[in-house]
Amino acid sequence: MALRRLHPRYLKDAPAVSQLLLEARIAARLMYPSILPCYDLNLTVQGFELVMKRVRGRNGRELLQESETGQDLQRQLGILLQVCDAFAQAHSRLVIHPDWTGATSCATP
Repeated sequence: MALRRLHPRYLKDAPAVSQLLLEARIAARLMYPSILPCYDLNLTVQGFELVMKRVRGRNGRELLQESETGQDLQRQLGILLQVCDAFAQAHSRLVIHPDWTGATSCATP
């Protein structure tokens, strides 16, 4: 499991709390193999925390840098198709990821 925490100094910051709660609701709606699942939202003495699946792998930026050194094109296209599938699933539920970058995606072995 991985925890995404809202730092205690933001507990009185209504927009920050609202954003975290919105992200938790959205993540709970998007159960799909290529989308990181969110299992729970807790309020502790340390603040809010999202309980998520922990993923070990390399991010998209690292994979793109690898491709410059001759990584297999078929593998790159397979990863890209997984990302496209995840976006299609999210968009079908009227969810848009406004700050997606290669560094916010992950590929596992």
